[in-house]
Amino acid sequence: MIAAASLAGISVVGVSGTAHAGTTGSVSISVPGCIGHLNLSSNWAYGHLDSYTTTCWLTIFQRNDQTGGQTSQTISYGPGGRGDTGQFYHDSIHAVAMAISNGSQSNSTAWYH
Repeated sequence: MIAAASLAGISVVGVSGTAHAGTTGSVSISVPGCIGHLNLSSNWAYGHLDSYTTTCWLTIFQRNDQTGGQTSQTISYGPGGRGDTGQFYHDSIHAVAMAISNGSQSNSTAWYH
């Protein structure tokens, strides 16, 4: 499943692909019973998870392209739950991406600078 995108100044390259700097807007991805949104402002990003009919996991990743280092945060909610991750910095060096799972299926976004 390709991520649905609503972005200013850039378009999605593809699932697990790479996008360029300056991304703002929102990218939505889903698996059955779960919808996730990667919300991007000029330099900050956070994930939002809506769990409808099953337990869902959403992970936001930050990658440093100079050092290769990566950090992440995972949130999980049962049916009817919803919530946000913390904020992660993105710029020309730091990229962010997001993945969602319902335990049997998963989906992910491209990387956004």
